[in-house]
Amino acid sequence: LSWEIDLWGRLRLSREAAREETLATRADALGVRVLLTAAVAEAYFTTIEESQQLALLKRQTETNQTLLGLTQLRFGQGVASMVDVLQQREQLTSTEARVPLTEAALEGARYRIALTFKDSYPARWQSSSLPLSTAANVVLK
Repeated sequence: LSWEIDLWGRLRLSREAAREETLATRADALGVRVLLTAAVAEAYFTTIEESQQLALLKRQTETNQTLLGLTQLRFGQGVASMVDVLQQREQLTSTEARVPLTEAALEGARYRIALTFKDSYPARWQSSSLPLSTAANVVLK
């Protein structure tokens, strides 16, 4: 055993610095967990949003197709003008053009979640939504 007189407080300050460094490391780790959880939650909610947007776009496309057919019938009977048919066709085309963008955003959000967990893209995510409780439990462990 050896003893050292701590006249200038060097040993005490060294112990305090080590303790503070340990606390800072723990705080950093907690910060990373919070950031990771937030990223997963954001991707999860983006997945829900884009899934619902995609379903809405598909229903709107069906509605626009029906309306185009009705407008064409009305045009054939002389009740509607060619402008009405062209406007409805443009509306259908515009709605259809948004579907691939929404699908890409949905796949991007799912991929971000998969990367977070070092997982290959799970097939079960393609048809159902990801349970947030499962994702959060994995992050918080």
